Amino acid sequence: MRLKIVSIILFINLHTLISAQHPNSDNFQEKIMGISFSYGVENTLNNIANSYPELASRCSLAKLNFDLLHKQSISKMEKEVFKITGIPSEEYKMRIISLATEQSRNLTISKFESVKYLLNFENEIIHGNNDVSSQFISILLKNNPKYINSPIQEYMDGFKEKFTSNDHPKSKGLNFSIDYPKSWNKSEGRRPNIIINLISPDKKCNITVLIKDIFQEMKIDPLKIDKKVLSYIYSKNFEKDFIENISSEQYGLSLLNDLDIFEVSNLKINNARVDGQPSSVISASGKLRKGQTILDLNLIMYTIIYKNYLIQITSNIDTQNEKNYGSITDKNALCEIIINSLIIIDKWK
Repeated sequence: MRLKIVSIILFINLHTLISAQHPNSDNFQEKIMGISFSYGVENTLNNIANSYPELASRCSLAKLNFDLLHKQSISKMEKEVFKITGIPSEEYKMRIISLATEQSRNLTISKFESVKYLLNFENEIIHGNNDVSSQFISILLKNNPKYINSPIQEYMDGFKEKFTSNDHPKSKGLNFSIDYPKSWNKSEGRRPNIIINLISPDKKCNITVLIKDIFQEMKIDPLKIDKKVLSYIYSKNFEKDFIENISSEQYGLSLLNDLDIFEVSNLKINNARVDGQPSSVISASGKLRKGQTILDLNLIMYTIIYKNYLIQITSNIDTQNEKNYGSITDKNALCEIIINSLIIIDKWK
């Protein structure tokens, strides 16, 4: 806990010193947070090494591993902040750490706490797999040139978050999980059946997960259905038949029309399996009208059936004026990987 307090003090000092005098945009604030966190990590490791010399080599290795993955992001953000503030990074770094040292003078770090910090350093600090560091690591990943050029690499390097429905009211009682890159933003869908909305840092990629209960959609009470019919709906044959019935070009075009997508091209309909469940896959290019704006996009939609549940996972990639955050091919591949990370938890209970 004391180590977390030191990091928070560093953030407050840097935020107070810089952001109060400069633009208050979300992008600027994020960069301040990311830089603050990195200084807090460095300062904490130095404090441990100074307090417990026998841990110094482990602190040096931890710092080396942290820099190996995040130094490019930190340097990039420092340069961008310098352009706005005119304060060299070394100058405000020294001022911030000096202030933090003074304010945390009475906070002692025990050896037990230091060893625990180092043991968990790779998982919790480098990869951000805890509640405190997750948002800061997400910022570093968003600004990492390597992952901006190749978004799929972030996921492959293990920087992931997991969403689990956990009896979410929009899940209709279906428990599932899906993984997505740590740098992406997650929000709840605004429409009744959309449980989650995932958005890439550049806002060019969007993935939605929609859940429908076939009984509810057909306004059928499963307790009043003939037992043979109910048995069929819960069978593998129903899943297979359902997917076969919707795996047609006519159905695909009708579905895209319902989504207000026009000038459709490169339409492909395939069958696949996700977590062992049969699914229909629609992929296409087209245009989408949003108000007065027309967007060019690539779409991939998986329709997965599990018992009486219909799961629809859709990725939209805005291809208009594409400049950053990897190639279209890379983004398509990443979206496919995210979709195929779906685990239907209820299936394996």
